[in-house]
Amino acid sequence: LRRTIYVNVPAGISSVAVNGKTGDEVAKIQGAGVIVFISAMTKKTNTVEIEYAGGTATVIVKNENGTDDGDTTTETTTEATERYSLK
Repeated sequence: LRRTIYVNVPAGISSVAVNGKTGDEVAKIQGAGVIVFISAMTKKTNTVEIEYAGGTATVIVKNENGTDDGDTTTETTTEATERYSLK
């Protein structure tokens, strides 16, 4: 059983990146929703970027146990930014 976060957006998703990485090891797209794997969030501040038919959504996830290897500042998005904290 993998720990995950589910994110839903208003329209179909075309791609998802976690800290710039894409693919089945970071997320699984399901129409207008995406399952993001906690195991992909290895930094203290993790950026999840979701490209969908209406634009781009960014979710910032804090991981208190993550690494501090050059975390970057958050970019402005066209849709929304949500903040969650993992402990």
